[in-house]
Amino acid sequence: MRISEQQRQILDYLAKNESITARQAADLVYGGNVTRVQVDAARRSLMTMVSNGLIRKQGRAFVAERHINHAYSQDVEELRRQILWVFSKQGQEYFLSEHPNFAAKELTVSGLSCALPGPAVKVALLTSSYGTP
Repeated sequence: MRISEQQRQILDYLAKNESITARQAADLVYGGNVTRVQVDAARRSLMTMVSNGLIRKQGRAFVAERHINHAYSQDVEELRRQILWVFSKQGQEYFLSEHPNFAAKELTVSGLSCALPGPAVKVALLTSSYGTP
């Protein structure tokens, strides 16, 4: 299951807080001074998350399900496989051939986060805070 950036922000918020309303979700995603259309969009996103089993509705608020981490597991597992491959001997040889200016000693997580395109490694580093092994 793929999660949008908005849904990730909401899940991150719920990891630290007990519940969230559609208005709070709109403020979180769109910043302050939100419009009714933005609140409705946030409510639709929350309802999608309810139907996916990520959260549940409790009165006017939405609360996290007990096992919120399962949404991250598939993406995290794929990133872990990619990172482990890069750290393997074959992966290092390939990576260094693709990045000739990179020294072998720079094949560290921080070095990879600078060299790899996109936020993949940064996301993998952040997911450790969600308790994924």
